[in-house]
Amino acid sequence: MRIDSRYTLAARDDIASAIDHFMLRRLPEHARKVVLDLFRGIDFLLREKVTIMGDRADVDDLDFADVLSDLRKSDVLVPEGSLRALRRMRNDAEHAGTYPDPADLERVAKSLFPFIWTFIQSELGFAAGEGFDNRHASILEGQPLTLCGKAKLFSTAALRHVHEEPHYGVEFADKGVECVIRDLADCCGIDQAHRSFPELIELLMDADGDWAPWYVLGENQYSEFCTVTPDFLNHDSGKLDAQTAERYVILARHIVNEIVSHTRRPRMEAAIRERWPYILDALARGSPDSYEVAPRSLSRRSRFSVFGETVSIPSTGVTYRGDQSAAEDFERAIREAMPDLPAEFRVRLVGGGVLRISGPS
Repeated sequence: MRIDSRYTLAARDDIASAIDHFMLRRLPEHARKVVLDLFRGIDFLLREKVTIMGDRADVDDLDFADVLSDLRKSDVLVPEGSLRALRRMRNDAEHAGTYPDPADLERVAKSLFPFIWTFIQSELGFAAGEGFDNRHASILEGQPLTLCGKAKLFSTAALRHVHEEPHYGVEFADKGVECVIRDLADCCGIDQAHRSFPELIELLMDADGDWAPWYVLGENQYSEFCTVTPDFLNHDSGKLDAQTAERYVILARHIVNEIVSHTRRPRMEAAIRERWPYILDALARGSPDSYEVAPRSLSRRSRFSVFGETVSIPSTGVTYRGDQSAAEDFERAIREAMPDLPAEFRVRLVGGGVLRISGPS
């Protein structure tokens, strides 16, 4: 989102916070935060649109109903039913201190996220997802996150919230660590879906074979990870002082980032190898220059790999001229051939020689 007004700046922060809490909505207090932050964020977006239309000099004092009325008169379509439902939840949460019904909250939020996604483009003229990070943009667009993506979202949210709301920061950090441990177990071939966090820790400690997480758990060079024990999440977040909470959040974020960056995804690698002829075809049709630096096959001995959310592809080292990043061209081709590639995955090229990308003379 182009942050060129106080409305859009505030809207971005509130909507991002609402998404953070929506991911933990199983807890009543987080569900309450969703409706408060989401309503405020959408309200700011709508006021920005009224300001752009130029019908009023000052929209600060407008009631929400007046904002909707102004938009209706200008034929700006908004989901008024969902917005009124959200407003009722917000009034109950703010004035009566009640918590929203989980089913109602999920229904209303999931109807409003796509509206936000299209509104910032069609009515405010911003690029898709502009101002939001990849994971928040994926939620708005209705794309599910992988465990890896959720872990990163939660660890980032923990750092964002811990200074003003230490107990929220710790809860986000806990969820981030749990998600990344489940992701690690999944990459090691362990069925994690029906196992508790302590059970997974014990199984990972006993794992062996090519994908054993030796760098994470037990005696290893990463001493911070020795703290990841079955009772790692067993604490009362509400009783941690601000300084202790911040130290915990930083440790948890470090654990998430290190596990993600050191964990290979053999199944994803196998899927890309299998689809490589189709990816090459899409690359040749859409980006002929980038096709020239694409390897004609991906052998197990090549430098091709998938670590965390990063797909690394070896280039041939051919020099060429082009207006766009070759990595972006590769990513578009992969997504064309593999529509189910999670949104948070990104592609980078690793050198087999020198790759230069330059614009026109």
